[in-house]
Amino acid sequence: MLLLGRSQVEALLDVDSLIEVLSSAMSDLSAGRASVPDRVAALVPEHEGFLAAMPGFLPSAGVLMTKLVSLFPHIDFLPLLKEGDSYGSRCRGFCFVADC
Repeated sequence: MLLLGRSQVEALLDVDSLIEVLSSAMSDLSAGRASVPDRVAALVPEHEGFLAAMPGFLPSAGVLMTKLVSLFPHIDFLPLLKEGDSYGSRCRGFCFVADC
């Protein structure tokens, strides 16, 4: 698994390419071609936390993906993060992408 913080993402991200891809994705979404169901979450009441899944399919990119986010406000994940990471120490996000 590769865990990237904000600084690593910013260093790797080509903003012009991102805008181009987002334009196609928004066109798919507006035309009803994209499949983007509502987010679903598994709740963990004893820890006041959850794991949420956000799947999607974009035909213009030929990509099927899901984003997983967990939030556990009372569990400190800080030892897993490196200095300079900007996301909260109690939230994790993962993304899986497959070419279709």
